[in-house]
Amino acid sequence: MEESKPIYLSKTVIASVIVIVATVLGPFGIDIDAGTQTQLVDFLLAITTAVAGIVAIYSRVKATKVIRSAKGE
Repeated sequence: MEESKPIYLSKTVIASVIVIVATVLGPFGIDIDAGTQTQLVDFLLAITTAVAGIVAIYSRVKATKVIRSAKGE
């Protein structure tokens, strides 16, 4: 596993947060079934990816310096 990605793009992390939230809400009478949890994971991952893409594009447009390779080429 050589490649890396931001933690907020990890499906495992998003799913874990949803499971924790669903567990905490259970005693308050709010039940989130497994199917709904799966849909929430997919939805949040799509939203997070879209927002990350928008931020990346915006940041590049607003950047004031040229991108160069690490070798200085």
